Parts: sequence; structure tokens; C-alpha cells
Amino acid sequence: MNDLKFALRQLAKNPGFTAVAVLALALGVGANTAIFSVVNGVLLRPLNYHEPEQLVRLNESNVKLGFPTFSVAPGTFLDWQIQNHVFTDLAAISSSDFNLTGVEKPERVSGLRVSANLFPLLRVRPELGRLFLPEEDAAGRNEVVLLSHSFWQKRFGGDSQILGKRIVLNGQSRTVVGVLETPPTLDTSLWVPMSFNNDERGNRGGHYLGTIGRLKPKVSLEQARADMASVASNLERQYPDSNQGWSVLVQPLLETVVGDTRPALVVLVWVVGLVLLIACANVANLLLAKAASRQKEFAIRAALGAGRWRLIRQLLTESLLLGLSGGAGGLILAMLGLGLFRRMAAGSLPRISDVRLDGRVLGFTLLVSLATGLIFGLFPALQASRLNLNEPLKEGGRGITESRRRNRLRSGLVVSEIALSLILLVDAGLLIRSFIRLNSEPPGYETSHLLAVDLGLPGAKYNDTGTQAAFLDDLLARLTHLPGIESVGAVSALPLSGANAWYAVRVDGQPAPTPGEPASAAYREISAGYFHAMKIRMISGREFSDLDRQSAPGTVVVNQSFARAFFANQEALGRRIQVSEGPGPNPCEIVGVIKDVKNFGLEEKMVPEMYFPYRQRSSGYFSVVVRTTAEPIAMANLLRDTVLAIDSDQPTHNIRTMDQLVVNSLAGRRLMTTLLVIFAGVALILCAIGIYGLISYTVAQRTHEFGVRMALGARVVDVLQLVLRQGAALAVAGLILGSFGAWVGTRLLANQLYGIEPHDPVTFAFGIFALGAVALLACLIPASRAAKVAPMEALRYE
Repeated sequence: MNDLKFALRQLAKNPGFTAVAVLALALGVGANTAIFSVVNGVLLRPLNYHEPEQLVRLNESNVKLGFPTFSVAPGTFLDWQIQNHVFTDLAAISSSDFNLTGVEKPERVSGLRVSANLFPLLRVRPELGRLFLPEEDAAGRNEVVLLSHSFWQKRFGGDSQILGKRIVLNGQSRTVVGVLETPPTLDTSLWVPMSFNNDERGNRGGHYLGTIGRLKPKVSLEQARADMASVASNLERQYPDSNQGWSVLVQPLLETVVGDTRPALVVLVWVVGLVLLIACANVANLLLAKAASRQKEFAIRAALGAGRWRLIRQLLTESLLLGLSGGAGGLILAMLGLGLFRRMAAGSLPRISDVRLDGRVLGFTLLVSLATGLIFGLFPALQASRLNLNEPLKEGGRGITESRRRNRLRSGLVVSEIALSLILLVDAGLLIRSFIRLNSEPPGYETSHLLAVDLGLPGAKYNDTGTQAAFLDDLLARLTHLPGIESVGAVSALPLSGANAWYAVRVDGQPAPTPGEPASAAYREISAGYFHAMKIRMISGREFSDLDRQSAPGTVVVNQSFARAFFANQEALGRRIQVSEGPGPNPCEIVGVIKDVKNFGLEEKMVPEMYFPYRQRSSGYFSVVVRTTAEPIAMANLLRDTVLAIDSDQPTHNIRTMDQLVVNSLAGRRLMTTLLVIFAGVALILCAIGIYGLISYTVAQRTHEFGVRMALGARVVDVLQLVLRQGAALAVAGLILGSFGAWVGTRLLANQLYGIEPHDPVTFAFGIFALGAVALLACLIPASRAAKVAPMEALRYE
């Protein structure tokens, strides 16, 4: 307690020192607390299910065909249920949005088709009513629906009498049987039973199901993988046409939820760790300077009988108090920063709702605060406790002169700050340049003045390609004649929307592809004016026309990547291909080749793609794109009104501009880049403070020397050069060490970069120049102060 009281008095006696030290630590600890809370919420916190470690996600995989992770075919899923020996149960999920009608205003709502056993498998209980019954998983008995709590509150005002009421979804009346809180990983508005029909039960080529399984007690993940590998081999023998080459991928459910965010979060953990080390080096330098001014105090204590450990304990008490104060400040900064982070990361980071300050995060902050207190306090305490009692106790002696060892230690700390700051600066520069490259990547279409709206045509009313095409024909014709609209088109999967589908492909007249040869391609169904509206360039051939109808021979337009993959250097135009699925005609003649388009993402590699006329093939789900002459979003109401004029029960949803879609597609990269730039900026400020502090302290210690030099004829420029030379030596040493560290460390960023190498010389040169300039500026103020020393005052300086 005496040590603690004395430490408090010491910190209160030096408010400037205390404020700088606590602020530096608060920045370091706050950054680490904020990022750890993200890592804890996204990567470490178990999913909010009963025994979540038993839950796994299953996917099909066929690396040779280019599908390392793919959805599951219904027939294969049903075989898995029967043939596996390691799961208590397997459940299927499929995304299926719905038109809610029979209400004042029709609405498109997100939904999921789920097998009736899903919620019992997850151990989820309803808030109201009941879950699906096993018999409701059969076609004809599936006219029931479960509502999420949020949708129940928002759309039905939390009506306590909702159970038993009927709502119309996609033209089909369903009875509400329950309300439940949205389970993790199943964020949606409502759920309906999967209820496979006979066609789906025999479907082993169409992949569109997600599959969740619960492991039996004491069954390991490795055992499950081995068992499912055996099941996949059996299915290959039973169904060689559809299952040849397909294996099973079994992963923990949490791992699939987190997805590809783990590498980015690992990089951020390293980054904030470096920021904390820089902050510790800064405070350690401050403590060394402060300890030098207290040598007489320590000598008197030692002369009165204090041992070395007693002095170390006192100094460690002060450093731990600083560490805890910095931790408290860091916790406040983390609380403020997390609110901003959640807004920035919305939509680009999974499990964002689980990111919060909890007991584990508070424990981490306390541990980091204590550890930093020991780290930055230990070396200064060891140095200060090495006493030569003769010099400090000399009456009238000349101040206190630092030992060379302590001076080397302080210089070494500054060199390490410069090195660590350069690593962060280079990393931030690489991400900035990568983001700029990606943002300027031509997508293959023009995004300006382009508005998109999504439509889902329910099968109950639009039950075939003809009726769906008639609706779209009418809508596009009406939109074409509206003022302010330049061109219109429709596509089944809008670029960058994440909605993509694939068909197996075989060139007509050629044998089935051998392993390693291209065998599938992504496909989209489009209107005749889609390429024109998107301004996608046609390389050869023609666009679709009114002649490409259901009764006409099948036609298809392919991209350059398709032509290269399937026809090498041969002419693709006029060739005929067979596709595996869909109600459209087969074979299809290639009537056009378009320039490659970035449909999957600006950073994704080009893949073979096909475009079919929606009059020949139609999925019932479309995005209508409108190129306007004015501000696109101003046309939103006009689009809604035009759709309702054709069908008063047909809602529109997801109205957005293509510019917004491009921005949203880069949200994850933008977040990562922004955070790294912020942390690199903090490191740069701390580094500048560290250099300034060391040079200022050195100037103060050498005031007498500078006075003697100037009294003997030294010029101002000579003193200026002397001080700057010392700062330059530290900067050069730090830059050399930092360049080597950055050269090694940038490998961690390799997967986060686009269009730029991790060892990009321009980025390294810029980082070295920028940090060198900051170091020079940090040295200039104390150097100019040294140059202004008055010789007579300096000679009297003690």
C-alpha cells in the first residue's frame, strides 16, 4: 500500500508525463481490446446452440470440375441421410424468398425452405406455437409457416393471436404455426417445410441445398469425414453419371459461418499487437528519462538500506499503475470505437451482432494492461536500480549523467518504434494500392445511371416460361416508353449480387469431357435488350431478338472465357452445345460472343458463362435494369408503379443503383484497409512522439556541451547538424530493420492483395520516405532549440 500511495503521488506530481504515458497506452490497449472483441465475437464465441461443437456443415466437392465447395443435390442429400453412420440427423436448407400478398401492400420477404427436422436438430424451441411436424415435410401437407420474432413484430405488430391465421406466400395460403427467435446462421423472415416432390427426390445433378448435421456423441470430425468419404464412394458406384468425382466436405458449422474472414482478422491481430509494442516502447523511453532524473532519490533510498529488489518493486508499482490507467482509457476508447466499427462492418462481417464487450474481453483487457505494465516497466526498473552511489550523492555535483548502457537502451527503443511503424506503414500502403487497383478494375459494363430492381414471379400464378416471359415483355415495353429511361433489360442474376448458378455443358457431337476438361459453366437468363442496357460489348455474332422464343431453336450467347475453355483457338460462333438442366430447348446454338464481364466479383477470375433468352429458359426470378438520363434512384417509384399497374400483387424489392452494388461488393476490403490505415496512423504518431522525446531529452542533457561548443566558435548550423545526425542515425537504423521486417511480414497480406505484389518496391519506397520525413520533422524542433542555446546560459546550466 505504501508503494501504491507513493506511486500515485509520483504520477500526480508529473501530470504531463502521466497524461502522455496513459494516452499512448490507451491507444495501444484500446486498439487491442477492440480487435480482440471482434475476434472473440466472430471466431472464438461458440454459436448460440446446444452443444454447438457437434454441429457441422456438409457440402459436395468436385475439384476437377472447379467446384471445391458446392451445394448439395436433393437426391444425394436423401442418400446421405440413409447411408451415414455418424450423424444423429441431417437437415437441408434452401433459400427461397416469397411474395407476401393478400395484404394492403404486397411485399417480398426473405425465407428459407427447411426440412422439418432442422429445428429439433439445432435444439431450437419456438417462442409461440410449435415447430414443423415430420409429416409436414411431405408435398401436399406443407401448407404451414414459421415466422421470425422480428418479422412477426414488424409486419403483424406482435399480434398474440397470430397462431392459426393464414397468410398468402407466392400465391399459396399457409397457416402460421409458430414464432421463434432467429437462430444464428439462419437469419431470415420466415421458414416453410422443404417437402421434396418426386422430381426433387430423384435430382442428383441440380445442386442448391445447404446441409447441416449433428454428430453423434463421441464421434470426431475425422471419423465423420472418413464415414462420408465411404458414402460418397458408394454413391459413385450407384450413380456414375451424376456422382462421378463428387466427394463430401465436412466442416465445423462455425468455420463455414466465419468463411474467409479469418485471415483478415489474424492480420488485424498482428497489426494491433505492433501498435501496442510501439506504445510500450514509447512509455519505456519516458520511464527511462524519468528514472534518470530520480537517480539521487534512488541513491538516498539505497544508502538508507533499500535493496535492489525494493527499488524495482517501487518502479514496477508505478508502471503497473500506468498500465492499468492506460487499460481503463483503452476500454473507454474500445467502447466508443466498437459502435463505429459495427456501423462500418454491417453487411461485410459475419456475426457482427456477437461483437461486444463481455467478461472475456474485460479479462483480456486487464491481462494486457498488466502485461504492458510489466513489459514497459521492467527494463527501466532494472536500469534505474543499478546504482553508483558515489556520483548521485556528491554535493554540488553536475546533475546526473546517463550511463552509456541506458542511452543505448533508449536509442534501441526508438529504433524498434521506427522499425515497427515502417512495417505497419508498408502494410497499409499495400492495402491502399490494392484497393485502388480493385476499385478501378473495369467490370465490363458501365455502372453509372443504372438502376436495378428485383422481381420474383410466383409459380402459382406464373407457372411456366411462357407466362413469365409475357409479364416481362409487358413490363419492359412499358418501361421503354417512360420519360427519363434510355434503355431497359432483365437478367436472372445481377452482376455482383452473389446469385449465381451453373449448368453442366457438353459440346454437341463431342464425347463427354474427361477429368480435367471443362464440363460446366455459369448461366444467366436475360432479355433481348440486356447487353445494350448494361453496355456490354459484343465481340462477334448478335444479341437476342424477338425471334428467340420458346418455339424457336435454342440459342445461347457465351463469353470469351467460355469460347477459350471449350473451343480453344477454334471459332465458337455457330457451334452447338447441350446443357444438363432446365426446361429450355437442347441443343443450343451459339449466336454471339461477348466480352468477359465481372459478374462474380471485381477480384474474381473470369469463368465460362452462358446467357439464355428468358423466352426459352426462365427461373421466375429477375432483376430489371434501367439506364436513365437523370438521377437513377429518382426513378424508383416509377418502377414500382409500373410493376403494380401490370399485377397489383407483384412486389418489387432491392431497388439500388449499380454504383451502390459495386461499393457494397468492396465493403469487406474497404473495412480492412480503413482499419489498417487508422492503426498505421496511430503508430506513426507514437513513433514521431518517441523520436521527438528522445532527441529533446538528449538536447536537454547536452545543453552544457552545446554551450561550450558555441563558445569555442561552433556555428548554429554545426550544432543543428550534430543533433540531426543523431536523429538520422536512429532513423536509418530503424528503417533498415523495418524494411527487413516488412519484407518478411508482408507475406501475411498476400491473400488480401489484388493486382500488386507483397514486395512492391514503390510501396516500400513510399513508406521509407514518409517515415523518414516524419523522423526528420520530429528531430527539427529539438535541433533548432539546441542551435539557439546562449553560450553564457549554457555554461551556467546544471
